[in-house]
Amino acid sequence: MSKGSTVKTELIGWAYVRVSTIEQSNVLHGSVEQQENRIKRWQLEQSQRIGIKHRITRFIYEDISGRAKSLHKREEYHELIRAIKQKAIDFVVVEKLDRLHRNQIESRKFVDLCAEMGIKFYRLDGGLVDLKDRSSWTSVFIESWMAEEYSLYLVEKLTKKGREARVNNGKDNQSMPVLGLDEHPTEA
Repeated sequence: MSKGSTVKTELIGWAYVRVSTIEQSNVLHGSVEQQENRIKRWQLEQSQRIGIKHRITRFIYEDISGRAKSLHKREEYHELIRAIKQKAIDFVVVEKLDRLHRNQIESRKFVDLCAEMGIKFYRLDGGLVDLKDRSSWTSVFIESWMAEEYSLYLVEKLTKKGREARVNNGKDNQSMPVLGLDEHPTEA
């Protein structure tokens, strides 16, 4: 250690908690409360394990989709990006990567920014993201790809269910089958 350098006795971080729907916020697994409780337990365990206090000074709560097309609406996410760029924090923690993004490109940008700025990024279900460790960054991008695929699956499922409901209620008279549904019986 060089003369004049100091060892940090406390690391400051922000936690990011997100739910996409009201229904998701009301269930036990994945709810805001459950995510927050897991992160608080992690904070204590991390402090004891490393020997340096990890103090979360801000929990960011958002209820907007994690898909890329919704990113511009996530104001608090953008505050997190500013804090990283300004090096105002030492770490970021999320329960799972899909709480932050459901898009491979945005996940990569976020991880790269953290690495560039020297900010540690933790996922409770995956640990510290270390871009120097091939298995660490590979797991992040596999997880990110799976989150994006799941998001696309949900959109398709909701679209199909909506169309099915319109057909069953006689409010859809398109003669072309869409998303695997048969055409409307009166138009067949």
